[in-house]
Amino acid sequence: MDASISNPQIWLIGIIVFFLTYNYLTKESWKRLPPGPPALPLIGSLPFLGSSDIREPLRKLANKYGDVFTIYLGTKRVIVLDGYDVIYDAFVKNAQVFSGRPNIFTLTIITGGYGKAKI
Repeated sequence: MDASISNPQIWLIGIIVFFLTYNYLTKESWKRLPPGPPALPLIGSLPFLGSSDIREPLRKLANKYGDVFTIYLGTKRVIVLDGYDVIYDAFVKNAQVFSGRPNIFTLTIITGGYGKAKI
Protein backbone atom coordinates (compact mmCIF):
# COMPACT_ATOMS: atom_id res chain seq x y z
CA MET A 1 0.00 0.00 0.00
CA ASP A 2 1.35 3.40 -1.00
CA ALA A 3 1.13 5.92 1.84
CA SER A 4 2.00 9.07 -0.05
CA ILE A 5 0.92 12.53 1.13
CA SER A 6 -1.30 12.96 -1.91
CA ASN A 7 -3.54 10.13 -0.71
CA PRO A 8 -7.01 11.72 -0.07
CA GLN A 9 -7.77 9.30 2.78
CA ILE A 10 -4.78 10.54 4.77
CA TRP A 11 -5.86 14.16 4.23
CA LEU A 12 -9.42 13.34 5.31
CA ILE A 13 -8.24 11.59 8.47
CA GLY A 14 -5.94 14.53 9.23
CA ILE A 15 -8.77 17.03 8.86
CA ILE A 16 -11.07 14.96 11.08
CA VAL A 17 -8.38 14.64 13.75
CA PHE A 18 -7.74 18.40 13.56
CA PHE A 19 -11.41 19.29 14.10
CA LEU A 20 -11.86 16.76 16.89
CA THR A 21 -8.76 18.14 18.64
CA TYR A 22 -9.95 21.72 18.12
CA ASN A 23 -13.40 20.90 19.52
CA TYR A 24 -11.85 19.16 22.53
CA LEU A 25 -9.55 22.08 23.31
CA THR A 26 -12.31 24.67 23.07
CA LYS A 27 -14.91 22.62 24.93
CA GLU A 28 -14.08 24.32 28.26
CA SER A 29 -15.49 27.61 26.95
CA TRP A 30 -18.72 25.84 25.95
CA LYS A 31 -19.55 25.16 29.61
CA ARG A 32 -20.11 28.89 30.25
CA LEU A 33 -22.47 29.33 27.29
CA PRO A 34 -26.22 28.81 27.19
CA PRO A 35 -27.25 25.43 25.73
CA GLY A 36 -27.92 25.03 22.02
CA PRO A 37 -27.90 22.67 19.06
CA PRO A 38 -24.69 21.01 17.92
CA ALA A 39 -22.49 23.00 15.58
CA LEU A 40 -20.66 21.60 12.59
CA PRO A 41 -17.16 22.83 11.75
CA LEU A 42 -17.14 25.91 9.48
CA ILE A 43 -20.92 25.97 8.84
CA GLY A 44 -22.06 25.95 12.46
CA SER A 45 -25.79 25.52 13.14
CA LEU A 46 -26.92 26.72 9.71
CA PRO A 47 -28.13 23.28 8.50
CA PHE A 48 -30.48 23.09 11.50
CA LEU A 49 -32.07 26.50 10.78
CA GLY A 50 -33.66 25.86 7.39
CA SER A 51 -33.24 28.00 4.32
CA SER A 52 -36.08 30.50 4.02
CA ASP A 53 -37.89 31.58 7.21
CA ILE A 54 -35.65 31.45 10.27
CA ARG A 55 -38.41 32.23 12.79
CA GLU A 56 -39.92 28.74 13.02
CA PRO A 57 -36.60 26.88 13.57
CA LEU A 58 -35.63 29.44 16.22
CA ARG A 59 -39.00 28.97 17.94
CA LYS A 60 -38.45 25.19 18.00
CA LEU A 61 -34.95 25.68 19.44
CA ALA A 62 -36.37 28.02 22.10
CA ASN A 63 -38.91 25.37 23.07
CA LYS A 64 -36.13 22.81 23.39
CA TYR A 65 -33.31 24.87 24.98
CA GLY A 66 -35.16 27.69 26.76
CA ASP A 67 -35.43 31.45 26.27
CA VAL A 68 -31.66 31.95 25.99
CA PHE A 69 -29.66 29.61 23.74
CA THR A 70 -26.54 29.53 21.58
CA ILE A 71 -26.33 28.93 17.84
CA TYR A 72 -23.45 29.27 15.41
CA LEU A 73 -23.90 31.17 12.15
CA GLY A 74 -20.92 29.83 10.31
CA THR A 75 -18.06 30.24 12.76
CA LYS A 76 -19.72 33.14 14.65
CA ARG A 77 -21.28 32.35 18.01
CA VAL A 78 -24.70 33.99 18.50
CA ILE A 79 -26.68 34.08 21.74
CA VAL A 80 -30.42 34.13 20.95
CA LEU A 81 -32.92 35.75 23.33
CA ASP A 82 -36.54 34.64 23.01
CA GLY A 83 -39.38 36.06 25.07
CA TYR A 84 -40.39 39.50 26.23
CA ASP A 85 -39.05 39.19 29.79
CA VAL A 86 -35.60 38.00 28.70
CA ILE A 87 -35.27 40.67 26.02
CA TYR A 88 -36.49 43.37 28.42
CA ASP A 89 -33.93 42.31 31.04
CA ALA A 90 -31.13 42.34 28.48
CA PHE A 91 -31.86 45.51 26.53
CA VAL A 92 -33.53 47.70 29.16
CA LYS A 93 -32.20 46.67 32.56
CA ASN A 94 -28.70 45.83 31.21
CA ALA A 95 -28.57 48.23 28.27
CA GLN A 96 -24.88 49.12 28.69
CA VAL A 97 -23.82 45.48 28.43
CA PHE A 98 -25.94 44.74 25.34
CA SER A 99 -25.65 48.05 23.48
CA GLY A 100 -23.28 46.93 20.68
CA ARG A 101 -24.03 44.41 17.93
CA PRO A 102 -21.41 43.05 15.54
CA ASN A 103 -21.96 43.00 11.79
CA ILE A 104 -22.30 39.28 11.02
CA PHE A 105 -22.18 38.56 7.30
CA THR A 106 -24.31 35.38 7.46
CA LEU A 107 -26.91 37.13 9.62
CA THR A 108 -27.11 39.97 7.07
CA ILE A 109 -27.81 37.40 4.34
CA ILE A 110 -30.46 35.58 6.39
CA THR A 111 -32.30 38.74 7.49
CA GLY A 112 -31.90 40.61 4.21
CA GLY A 113 -30.15 43.46 6.04
CA TYR A 114 -33.05 44.16 8.42
CA GLY A 115 -32.17 44.60 12.07
CA LYS A 116 -28.68 45.91 11.41
CA ALA A 117 -27.62 48.49 13.96
CA LYS A 118 -27.33 52.02 12.59
CA ILE A 119 -24.23 53.88 13.72
